Parts: sequence; structure tokens; C-alpha cells
Amino acid sequence: MKLAILNALPAPYIFEGELSDGEKFVRLFGAIDPTLECHLYDATAGELPGTPAVADAFLITGSPAGVYDGEPWIAPLAEFVRQAYAGQKKLVGICFGHQLLAQALGGWVEKSENGWVLGLRSFEIQNHAGWLTPAASRCSLYFVNQDQVVTLPPGATVIGGNDFCPVTIYALKNQVLGIQAHIEQSRRFMRLVIDYLEPRAPAALWAEAYRSLEQGVPDDGLVARWLINFLKDDR
Repeated sequence: MKLAILNALPAPYIFEGELSDGEKFVRLFGAIDPTLECHLYDATAGELPGTPAVADAFLITGSPAGVYDGEPWIAPLAEFVRQAYAGQKKLVGICFGHQLLAQALGGWVEKSENGWVLGLRSFEIQNHAGWLTPAASRCSLYFVNQDQVVTLPPGATVIGGNDFCPVTIYALKNQVLGIQAHIEQSRRFMRLVIDYLEPRAPAALWAEAYRSLEQGVPDDGLVARWLINFLKDDR
């Protein structure tokens, strides 16, 4: 399977010593399923595949941008999503990507009234599917977001969520998978991003987010396995 990873994180936002988000996904997927052939595109530089036919599936990474921002690369990326969806390609979005897929396909995204979701958070798996193996009823992942999907695209189903982020995972027609939380980021990255956000977030939220990193580990390997199962599920 050929997977095109569309990077939505501008280079100036990559912390020193960190890989790009696209490179992190290549490393993550390579450790789980080396048969997955990954190709990187920098969507923030206007680099998109010429046609959805170049790959079997597409993944859109996280970004500091909002899907409603006027950044010049966002509208072409949303249009490419619609073309790929019409072409029956698999689509996966993480954080910003999760939101962009929803918005491009008829849903709605806005800043949550709950404010920032930051740190390690748990959520319930509410609906089960064949690709959710090994099975789990509850997961924990790293979150870094203010925006949330508040209206799903027509036909989509919530797979998992919690009170702070009701739409943490959704799926649409076994073709689209959105994951608000991060499976590609490390604890080191989370410490860096929490420090970066300290001046922009309430002190209590910052302290709670930092404590959460010491209270457990994310189920990133499990959810990454689900993602790969989803990509290869041709039912």
C-alpha cells in the first residue's frame, strides 16, 4: 500500500532536535508495518500530489493553523481532500488533519467552549469496528488542541470521545478516519509544546497538562495499529 503523508506543520514550528511530523509518521508506521510505502509532501509549501491516483491513501498531519484560517495552502488541501474522497481513496487525519477532513466533507470545526485540551487524556471507545483490533474499551493519547469538530460530516460516526473532546475519533464509510489526538508525538515533544504554550494557556491548565505526562503512557502503538488496520481494511 502506498501512503502519501501531507505535512501541515510549517518548518518554523518544528522544535530543535525534533523530526517533522511527516518523518515521525514514517518512523512510527515503519516499526509496525514495514510493507507500508510512505511518501512525504509539504502541503504548507503548496506541495500536493498532482492527482489522487499517486497513492492508495492519504494522511494529513497536525498543524498550528486552524482549518478556518486564511493560510494560502489550506483551501487547495481541502479541495484535494474532496477529490481524493470522490476517487474512493482512504483518508486519515490527525489533529488539524482530523478537523480538515471533517470541514472539507461537510462537517464543522470551531474553537471549543472547553478551551485547550492539553496533555495525556483518556477517552472511551463508543462504537466498535473490525479494524479496532486488538480491542480496547478505553485509551489514552496526547492532546494539543483548542479547535474541535463540533458537527460531523454526513454519514460519519463517532468511534471514541470524552467530555472534553466528544469527537476524538470518527469514521466515515470505512474510507475516512479522523483522530483528534496525537499518536506520533513523544513525551519530550509534549514537554516542549506545553512549555511553548505556557504564556498562552491558564496557569492551572499548564500545570495539569505537565502532571498528566507523569501519570501514564499513551496508547499510541495500539491506535497506530488501528490506523493501519483501517487503511488495509477493504470491506
